[in-house]
Amino acid sequence: MNIIDKGLSFGPMNMNNHPAMLIVHHLEAEGPQWTVEAIHHMHQTEPQFMFAGIGYHYYIRLDGSVYKGRPDNAIGAHCQGCNTNTLGIAFEGNYDNRTEMPDAQFNAWCELKSYLYNKYGNMPVYGHREKGSSECPGANFPLEKVRNANVSPSRVIGWNKDNTGWWYCTDVVNNYFYKDSWELIDGVWYSFDKDGYAR
Repeated sequence: MNIIDKGLSFGPMNMNNHPAMLIVHHLEAEGPQWTVEAIHHMHQTEPQFMFAGIGYHYYIRLDGSVYKGRPDNAIGAHCQGCNTNTLGIAFEGNYDNRTEMPDAQFNAWCELKSYLYNKYGNMPVYGHREKGSSECPGANFPLEKVRNANVSPSRVIGWNKDNTGWWYCTDVVNNYFYKDSWELIDGVWYSFDKDGYAR
């Protein structure tokens, strides 16, 4: 999937996030000015926020483009009391006013959900209001549709996770992965068993 990374610069963050839950939000705003950079700047500079940077981990625009927010391993700033071990996903739009989610945005969510499930395993999806004191993601946000969106099994080049454990794919097309070997990955040695799982 295409996740656009604008190379946002963050202040100090706690990098001890271990994603186990997805929390969805609406931006309460829409329009061309609501770029990921604009949200990042707002979260860093406006007195009601003053975060290290954008509080969300991902941002899905109405046109279906998906942007990277803070790193997945950074504790979020999107749901007070529930920022640790969660990923915050923001949807462009004010779903108190907007009555339908565009197909492009919903389809992008399905892709992102599949990507994150493939990376971290099956995770529950909650609306902000279910975990915090908020009306977010809005009265008309299709929360059940979003929660129950189908996940397509997929794999990515690099680390993948399923119900058994972690494995490392080197070729998606031919389904090549390390197995029965030691491999040096990002400066760390990993042992892979005969089925390809890291031990």
